[in-house]
Amino acid sequence: MEQLGDDELLYILTKIPSRSKRSFAQELYPLETGGYMLVGTSCKNLVHLHFDGCIRVTNESLKAIGESHILNLNMRGCYLITDLGLEYLANGDLKKCLQILNLSKCDRISDHGIIHLKQIVGLTELNLSKCGVHVTDSAIVAITSHLPNIEFLDLSWLINVTDISLLSISSRCLKLDGIYLTGCEAITAEGLRAFSGHQTLRTLVLFSCYNFSWEDVKSVALTCIGLQYIGLMKEIKTSMPELSNDYLHIENTLCRIHWDDDTNTMSG
Repeated sequence: MEQLGDDELLYILTKIPSRSKRSFAQELYPLETGGYMLVGTSCKNLVHLHFDGCIRVTNESLKAIGESHILNLNMRGCYLITDLGLEYLANGDLKKCLQILNLSKCDRISDHGIIHLKQIVGLTELNLSKCGVHVTDSAIVAITSHLPNIEFLDLSWLINVTDISLLSISSRCLKLDGIYLTGCEAITAEGLRAFSGHQTLRTLVLFSCYNFSWEDVKSVALTCIGLQYIGLMKEIKTSMPELSNDYLHIENTLCRIHWDDDTNTMSG
């Protein structure tokens, strides 16, 4: 698959009925910066942009995308993106409408860039998994203070995310439906217990996290009336209950417990 030039892209876009231009995907071989602008201006009904693993998506690309009005942006693995690109994104018209943002594996970004995302107040889903060591509690606390509509949050493998982040998330993200914390090894019982009594949480993933006990997990689960799924390691602090105990009864519902081990860990 070869890269599309601007002229070729414009020809394609003019042949598609306006009502059909709602989703655009390009992987591996990206558009030129002008191409992103063409997509935004030619597709007024565009709601999804998918650039998973595009190898030359840059900060200038995000500057162009920031002027669009899309709802769902997937930039997973676009490793040339830096903090400047996130600033461009958050300062454009996009901040008024974007709901879903995937930045997983964008490992050149840091707290300084992520903090700008607090301007995108309509975000309901944010994926920062595997964004590297420069993403810390400072950014997570800053954005969760300004994003009250967050329902899904993936912080997997952010090794510098600690209980401080969980205390902020649990108290401020009151619509949270699912949180993925795989590989966040600094998390302890204090951070986990902060979710006790959360009214909307349904999914809690804690694979490759070890610094809490089964009793800590159980105390949280039994107070979260909507909880349906927990992902845990067999090697957590205290001994695992009987293997037959794969469910917890929470009022009139069942919460599934998925036990994993170090040989078969999910990535979150």
